[in-house]
Amino acid sequence: MTTAVKFITTLRERVPEVEPLYAEHLSYYEVLLPHIFIADVREFVEETNTSAANGSRRASELLARILDVFEEGATSENDETSNLIATSFLEGLERNHPHFALLKNLLGPTLSSDLEKQRGLFGDD
Repeated sequence: MTTAVKFITTLRERVPEVEPLYAEHLSYYEVLLPHIFIADVREFVEETNTSAANGSRRASELLARILDVFEEGATSENDETSNLIATSFLEGLERNHPHFALLKNLLGPTLSSDLEKQRGLFGDD
């Protein structure tokens, strides 16, 4: 089992709300494609962030659990996992989204640092 697959397994165990995304992913692709699955989770996070911004406590708690798993993965010293998170999660975040600032403020220190590095690379404001 690759470390990317282990990370996704941990995410699924700690955040069972992503299980329907996983099932849909396997149904469509027939195999796990980690980068595509994490991109799907990123979209789910952005939708959940909108609900949290609109006052949903359940969405806020769900968002915190997801981001905790991503922070732990980004903190790991495994290049495969950190690359998966950086390229398929952080890089794809919609920085022009009206609630991006809220999401950015919820990121842990490693995710925040990695996001700032990307901003420097891509010239984002």
